[in-house]
Amino acid sequence: MIAELEKINIKTFKIPMRSCFDIRAAFLLKKICEKYSVDIVHTHFLRENCISILSKILGNKIKIINTRHMLTENSTLVGFINRISSVYVNRFIAVSNAVKEQLVREGISSSKISMIYNGVNLKYWNGKCEPYIRKELKIDGNDFVVTNIARFTEEKGHSFLFDSIKTFNKKNEERRDRRNIKFLLAGDGDLLEHFKNITLKEDTYSNVILTGYRKDIKSILDESDLYVSPSKSEAFGISIIEALACGKPVIATDTGGQAEILKGNKCGVLVNYGDIDSFCNAMMKFIYDYSFYNTCKLYTVKTVEEHFSDMDSSLNTYKIYEKCIGK
Repeated sequence: MIAELEKINIKTFKIPMRSCFDIRAAFLLKKICEKYSVDIVHTHFLRENCISILSKILGNKIKIINTRHMLTENSTLVGFINRISSVYVNRFIAVSNAVKEQLVREGISSSKISMIYNGVNLKYWNGKCEPYIRKELKIDGNDFVVTNIARFTEEKGHSFLFDSIKTFNKKNEERRDRRNIKFLLAGDGDLLEHFKNITLKEDTYSNVILTGYRKDIKSILDESDLYVSPSKSEAFGISIIEALACGKPVIATDTGGQAEILKGNKCGVLVNYGDIDSFCNAMMKFIYDYSFYNTCKLYTVKTVEEHFSDMDSSLNTYKIYEKCIGK
């Protein structure tokens, strides 16, 4: 991010932070803010938020805005810190209603919380690029590609996805009109090796491709047919709106913010986490019901245009900035 900012001539500073209570970092932040007349510090994680608050206690005349991206029930200690620190935070931004509800449960007044969905640049995600993914990964042009892009961690639901793939493959083998399906899973993480071992040991996963970490997410989505998000917990689900912006229908678990993306829209299907049969049936519906697939596809980009554009997200955030400094 620093490199991208410097490309457009935005001055950047690196502040080393050893802990949430790093006095040296707090003083350095205060010094920078005073030198450059900074009005607002916008934080995104606990450590940065704590240091900004500490800097404010030390005399930094700033407004603090904190965006919450996580949907995890915090420990009693973290909850206590959040309640105390909320006195010094001027505004909280939640990336979904689910996150807003969690903040309220932590004791933060709803009057201090704004909900702003994340947005994506539709021009970028809906633009075309030269295809090469299928050739690189030896995927036939006629194969139906089901994709998931996520870190291999417990909350991302890969265990549920693998159980569903096993059941799906058995059902698909029984069809006379069966299509060749590939499951393309991109991402790294602590559990990646575990799932690599599973695919090597069990023949039922012979159509699963694990790519590891990839930067070329748009290219992967462009050459996919269906996106799935089997998360156990999800604050929002940015990969879902990236897939929608690429024109791909979505199956997602009815949890957290990703449920808010799909509910009331016709661009995908929600299933309960752990319901293998429902997940399999949803995949079958998209793969074999061409009319249903094409109808959902019509609403993918439209959903992003109407609810999840980066311009709307930026404008709503800017309005909060203006309100905080009294403009």
